[in-house]
Amino acid sequence: MSNPSGSAPASRPVGFPHDNASVAQRLGGEAFSVEARGFTFDGYRAMPSASANGIPTVVLVHGWPQFASCWEEFARTLLDQGFEVVAFDQRGYSPGARPGEVEDYTLEQLTGDIDEVTRALGIDKFHLVGHDWGGIIGWIYAAAHPERLRSYTSLASPHPVGQLQATAEDPGQYKKMSYIRGIQADPDASRDALFADDAALLRALYGGAVDGETVAAYVERFREPGIMDAVLKYYQALGKGQLPPNLTVTVPTLYIWGDQDIAFSRSSADKSAEFVSGEYKFVDLAGASHWLPEERADEIAPEICAWIAVHEG
Repeated sequence: MSNPSGSAPASRPVGFPHDNASVAQRLGGEAFSVEARGFTFDGYRAMPSASANGIPTVVLVHGWPQFASCWEEFARTLLDQGFEVVAFDQRGYSPGARPGEVEDYTLEQLTGDIDEVTRALGIDKFHLVGHDWGGIIGWIYAAAHPERLRSYTSLASPHPVGQLQATAEDPGQYKKMSYIRGIQADPDASRDALFADDAALLRALYGGAVDGETVAAYVERFREPGIMDAVLKYYQALGKGQLPPNLTVTVPTLYIWGDQDIAFSRSSADKSAEFVSGEYKFVDLAGASHWLPEERADEIAPEICAWIAVHEG
C-alpha cells in the first residue's frame, strides 16, 4: 500500500505555507536545490540584513517527523543576531534524494549527506545544530569531522552510544523506544497506522507542542507518495553500515533537552557528557517537550546564539 492520497492542489506548493520557498521568502532568503552524492537536496538559505565577509554559517538539520521548515522561528533569531542560516530536507524527505533500499539510510550515509551538501553549497567550516534524527546524525558527524565544525548543538537527542547504553539499563528509556521496535518489525503496518483516521496517530505525535497549521503542513507533505516509506528506513537501517571507530566528540558541544521529552529519558541525556572530550554544556529545559525547534524557539535561540558567538573564530 502506498501513502494515502491527499496531495496539495497544483496551484500551491505541497505543505504551504511551510514549504521551503515560503519559509525562505519570509526569512528574506532563497530556496535551493543542490546536487550532492548523486541526489538533489532541497532547502533554504538566508543571510542577515547586515551581511559582510566572514559571517558565521549555522547549518540546521531536522528530525522525524519534521522538515527543514521546523527551524523558521529559530532561524529568524539567528539572522537577527548576524548569522547565516542553511537548512535542508534530509535524505528521504527531499524528493530528489529518495533511494529505495534500507542500506541507503544508514548513519554512515546520512552523515555523508551533511558533509557533501555543505561542500556543494560552498561552506567550509560551520556551526551544526541538529534535532531528533538530525541530532543523532550530528553527534556522529561531530565526532568524525571535527575539522569542519566550529561548534555542535544537539536538541533533544543524546549521544547515540549513551542512548544505547541507557536503553539497555533503564526500563523507562527502553519503553520510550518501543515505537522503533514496532517500525523495525513491520514498517508497512507502522506507516498505515500513522495515516489511519486522517493521520490521527501522526498528528498525535506532536503532543500539542506544534501549532495546528504546521502539523497540517507536515501531514500534507508526508502524504506525498513514497516519503513515509523512505524516512521510516532510518529506523530499519539502525545497526547497519560503518561508523567511525572513535565516537568521542572533541568540538565544543551544547546539548539542550526538555524534561518532558517523549523519546529520550534523563538517563540518556546524562550519559552524553561521557562522550565529549571538548567543552561541553548541558541545558535542561523544565516542562519542555521533544519538539524544541517549534515549541521553545524563543528560549533555545538565545542560548545557542550565545554558544555560537563564544566559539566563532
